[in-house]
Amino acid sequence: MVEVIVVCNCFITFRGELLFLESSKGFQLPGGKLDDLDLSPEECVKREVFEETGIKLQDLNLLGVDLVFDSIKQRKMLVVSYIFHISSVVDVKLSNEHLSFEWMNVKTALDSKLLPSLFDIVRRYSGEFD
Repeated sequence: MVEVIVVCNCFITFRGELLFLESSKGFQLPGGKLDDLDLSPEECVKREVFEETGIKLQDLNLLGVDLVFDSIKQRKMLVVSYIFHISSVVDVKLSNEHLSFEWMNVKTALDSKLLPSLFDIVRRYSGEFD
């Protein structure tokens, strides 16, 4: 039986670019796995984004929910994606989970080393970031 987990992520946009976090496996969106203490996917993404970047999310908009296969961990993921628009410069306080962060436009992101499970999601919602 294949394990299915719920993952919540956030497309954080600023001036037409998206915030990506770099791990040893590639670039990913801020977010993480829904755990037993989270009351909702929205609460999960707010907690994870703050832990990973120091950014406090408010006024989130749900983009969609996708079922994807994580080829690295060999499991299915129900990915709940949100979008948050930043209107002024923020100080990203990177956690020790990640090597660096980068603001990228969609084309650059799709040409970068995105996690395989994220590629189709970024492409699917690319029209939302203009």
